[in-house]
Amino acid sequence: MLQTRALKHPPDSTLGPGTNRLIYLSSHLALASRDIDELRDELGRRFTPHSLNITRANRKINSYVCSCAVNDLRLLSFSYGKGVPVQAATDDGQCSEVISLNFQTSGTGHLEQQRESHAITANQGLVINMDRPFRLDLQGYSGVALVLSHETLRRHARSLLGERAGQIQWKLDKSVDLTKPAGQALKSAVLYAVHEMDGALGALNNPISLANLENYLLTQFITLHPNTLHHGMVETGPNPAVIPRYIKRARDYIHAHAHEKITLAALAAYAGCSYRSLQSVFGKVLGMPPMAYLKMVRLEGLRNELLTADSAQRSVAEIAGQWGFVHMGRLAQMYKKQFGVLPSETLSQSKSRR
Repeated sequence: MLQTRALKHPPDSTLGPGTNRLIYLSSHLALASRDIDELRDELGRRFTPHSLNITRANRKINSYVCSCAVNDLRLLSFSYGKGVPVQAATDDGQCSEVISLNFQTSGTGHLEQQRESHAITANQGLVINMDRPFRLDLQGYSGVALVLSHETLRRHARSLLGERAGQIQWKLDKSVDLTKPAGQALKSAVLYAVHEMDGALGALNNPISLANLENYLLTQFITLHPNTLHHGMVETGPNPAVIPRYIKRARDYIHAHAHEKITLAALAAYAGCSYRSLQSVFGKVLGMPPMAYLKMVRLEGLRNELLTADSAQRSVAEIAGQWGFVHMGRLAQMYKKQFGVLPSETLSQSKSRR
């Protein structure tokens, strides 16, 4: 079992006697405050914008937030103060493509989302998928959290499952059962990462070590926590086919440079294989030729940007042009085939969620 050292108290006088003295990620202190507005803004930046209110008039917060990045992931340690009752909630306009995995270190609470209620206790962690409105009622809560985006999770799932991961309509269980080995192992993985980032790894900021830690956390999350991506992996057998290294290089290059001009010859040169090998093996492993895969990635990128764009300021044609699409009629056909709606409808949806 992981032994977590007692971390020193953050050097800020606003953290008074009511504060839990075991502070995770104390070397990454972002905020220590008795101001509810400051705390709301800070947590809004780390998770998603939300309302935050003390639910008992005579109580005052005594909060801290510690936070650090592990490449595209974020680890947090935070507290509202001993015994402080708070309610955090989002509405339709505050939804985001963010997921948080939460474990309490003190206090209790419960989540209300889509007519479901889930507790967060010493025996149960919580996964909040912030793409739908939710309400959290917390009492004296302190905890640690792993925060990631839908796209980061998808990207890692592709590396484990291949492109079939993109076809899975995925769902995450909201509760983490800490009385079972899988739940205990997942919590241990998060605490291990917290311990590493509060020590030498966080100070060194070594890119290779950070990439390895990010890969570890994502793999543990997908394989240990009940979700449809994990079920898809189980259904395909315990030993999915290994993707050749040069195909991985080509695939990763496409994701990193989808905005740019990419030719098949340049892609083969970067991958370190012949033009013919790239064409034949890429199709066998990922189910489509490299250029078709590039088009799919660009369509996904276009959709993500349309969902967040201001329709009063930007047009479909402008955004599509940045993703390499110049024929609007052809784009409309491809887009509707892949997503079931037209690009203009996605941009309108972005406006309605503001």
